[in-house]
Amino acid sequence: FKDLSTVQSQVSSIAVGQQALAQSVNQLEVTLKELETKLAQTTGDVKTTLSRDVSEARRVLAELKARFEDQTRLDTEIHTIARRIERVLVGARTRGASGENILADAFNEFPPEMIDRDYRIGGRVVEYAMILPNKKRLPIDSKWSSMETIERIARETDPERIKRLEAEVEKEMERKVREVASYIDPASTSNIAIAAVPDAVYALCKRVHVEAFKKGVLIMAYSMVIPYVLALYHLHLQMAQSIDFENLEAYLTKIERSLDEMDRILENRIARVGTMASNAYTECKQILGSIRAATAYLRELPAKDTQKDEPLALGGSQDGGET
Repeated sequence: FKDLSTVQSQVSSIAVGQQALAQSVNQLEVTLKELETKLAQTTGDVKTTLSRDVSEARRVLAELKARFEDQTRLDTEIHTIARRIERVLVGARTRGASGENILADAFNEFPPEMIDRDYRIGGRVVEYAMILPNKKRLPIDSKWSSMETIERIARETDPERIKRLEAEVEKEMERKVREVASYIDPASTSNIAIAAVPDAVYALCKRVHVEAFKKGVLIMAYSMVIPYVLALYHLHLQMAQSIDFENLEAYLTKIERSLDEMDRILENRIARVGTMASNAYTECKQILGSIRAATAYLRELPAKDTQKDEPLALGGSQDGGET
């Protein structure tokens, strides 16, 4: 279950980055509150105008915090799913369940918004379809009906007969690839689909892999599918984080525009008046400086987080049996 542990550890590293980001957002909120306190000491049109800009900055900040709360929920969800699936796999091996049934049990642990069952694509129905971040589906077919041939190969001792039987398996695999390729639909699916097969079949079909890939089909042993799909789930998490960072850039731009407007008002309407107003001007400028420092730090975080991220191992261990 090395791949499951890899997914969990990498999600933990993302969560650490999210926590640092959330702390910075909270600090920004505290600083805005300080600015509001200072503005309460001013009067007239200046107070009204500055308060409006601060309110806009606070509104944008509230939207940003809501997005990070959603991301935290997703972090927790993938940890929970990975733990549940690990228990499913352990229990299935103990019971000696077939690989196809293990896949069904594991997919049952995914939330409804991440997996479709019996998904219809252009008049055809595929067993499973993982829901990707762009709402397209990744078709996954795990049906394999020719287990009798595999069992005959295991019993056979004549090398020539074994070769003929293996050729039959390859021919059946080629048929399966054509079937799975038909599930690929540019309008509603990803440009790849997964053909999940028993581990023994996977070991016999090495020649078919390249042609399958040309058709957009990945042939996978049952023991590889769950780690691979969890890796895609992890990529789903990363992409959601990336989208948040894109929104973060927009939010920060909005906040900075409000700060620019406050700067302009302070320079043009407060700096030139009496001592008390001058003191308020100085204090507000210091607070604005703190807010700008916080936004600059937040703006750098996406690049830092990207550099820390490590590639996720997708390979499942091959031990010659179905998981």
